[in-house]
Amino acid sequence: MGAQLDRDEILKKAYEIWQSEGCPNGKDLEHWFLAETLVAKEKKAKPTSKGKASTKKAASKKTAAKKATAKKSSSKKKAAKAKS
Repeated sequence: MGAQLDRDEILKKAYEIWQSEGCPNGKDLEHWFLAETLVAKEKKAKPTSKGKASTKKAASKKTAAKKATAKKSSSKKKAAKAKS
């Protein structure tokens, strides 16, 4: 069923392209291939809801690690200045 949904999405996108170009004759394959490419890119650009959650978690972990590293280096700089 997923393949049928993809086909329907491609069909819809190809039709939109055809209309946007003024409904020219003889460009059906060109429109189809362009639509396939666009639909594939859209699917890659839209992560699943599970992907979004894991991405947010990973990003927050990276941010926390950066903050901890910044605090450590700041503390080391202050200690070095105090010794000087």
